[in-house]
Amino acid sequence: MPYLHLSVSPKLDEQQISAIHQAVADTIVLLPGKNYNATTIHIQDNQCISRIDRSTPCGFCDIRLFGPAPIGTKRDFVKAFTARMTEITGIPSTHLTFNIIELETWGGGGDMKSFR
Repeated sequence: MPYLHLSVSPKLDEQQISAIHQAVADTIVLLPGKNYNATTIHIQDNQCISRIDRSTPCGFCDIRLFGPAPIGTKRDFVKAFTARMTEITGIPSTHLTFNIIELETWGGGGDMKSFR
């Protein structure tokens, strides 16, 4: 049930978007109990997003998980996904930031689930 929202400054083509979906499929499984088939992906390209050096491509990845994940697996995911995003989009690892939010409740399929 993960939700992954990726905002990037570069304009992406269809091949890059497909490659991002594949990167999510390959790396989301690093998080216990998570898989690509249950992941909602929201990609926004060509965004006005930058760091101090506005000429360098930049991105922000917001990930929401139902329930907690061990810090080690989150580190593994961030490392692997960052490497793939750098390869696909040209965004340097120093310009790709992550936010991982772990939620106790999650709604879907007309139902509400609680982690507790």
